[in-house]
Amino acid sequence: LRRIEELKKLNAEKNRLPPPHLNGNEIMALLNLPPSPAVGAIINELRERQLAGVIKTKAEAELFVKHRGL
Repeated sequence: LRRIEELKKLNAEKNRLPPPHLNGNEIMALLNLPPSPAVGAIINELRERQLAGVIKTKAEAELFVKHRGL
């Protein structure tokens, strides 16, 4: 039973997603924007690129957000 619990724990850790590089407040500050659906769209696009391995660091995320524009 102990081994099964260890395997469950390892599986849960393996499937855990990394934290986002930027949150909505950081994105709004970078672009000087108020809360809006556009910020949500940027968050989603940034997260997809992060999980795909295209954006790997916070600095890359900031560059993406600044150059993406609206």
